[in-house]
Amino acid sequence: STHSLIVITSSHILRRACCTVLPAAMDYLANRRTSGYTDLLVLPTLHPKGESAQLLNGIPGIRFYEERMLYYILLLHWPEVRIVLVCSYNMEPAIIDMYLNLVGRDDARERLKIVLVPGDGPIISLFACSPQAKQQALEFLRPGQAAFVCQNSTGEEEKLATELKLPFLGAREQHLWMGTKSGSRRLFKACAVPHCPGTSLAFSASRLARLTLQLWQKLAADQQQHQHQQQ
Repeated sequence: STHSLIVITSSHILRRACCTVLPAAMDYLANRRTSGYTDLLVLPTLHPKGESAQLLNGIPGIRFYEERMLYYILLLHWPEVRIVLVCSYNMEPAIIDMYLNLVGRDDARERLKIVLVPGDGPIISLFACSPQAKQQALEFLRPGQAAFVCQNSTGEEEKLATELKLPFLGAREQHLWMGTKSGSRRLFKACAVPHCPGTSLAFSASRLARLTLQLWQKLAADQQQHQHQQQ
């Protein structure tokens, strides 16, 4: 069912995760360590707007999507790292234990802080409106060594990081357009980076049809030119 979230785990999957995800996480932290950030405030944000928000909000259990960022726990493999994970519900202890077992350090649990902000609505709003939760997070993080990371950024996350006086490791609001399909095409074109043929954005059926026809004609002309050059 499209309205169900199914999680399947096995020892085989866990072994593969330990062999593939953990090294990648270590490389990620190694880069962060060079800039002095060994503590991370992790906020698993997921609050799209418009039709996407309506579709996601209609899925029972969508809040469990927050568990996607639990892989940050793997960074506790480094003894100098501390992680604060914000969540809007009580996660199953067995899931947390699974990640801690992958870390393989006895002191990992002591360097993990889970801050609970129960309630309905976007987790960033729940956290931003809770002085107690923000205080718990900041007290666990060490001044000058912590940074703010999130699942997706909309500008609100950067404002919250500024309020907390933490460096924001994410896309700035003015650069978010670069992460879209149309935005990346604009960027590739401006930088003369080869990319797949396509069209610009279309906000009407007639314009989409016109752009598609132009693309087909261009592709056909390019193919004919290529065949002519091979002869």
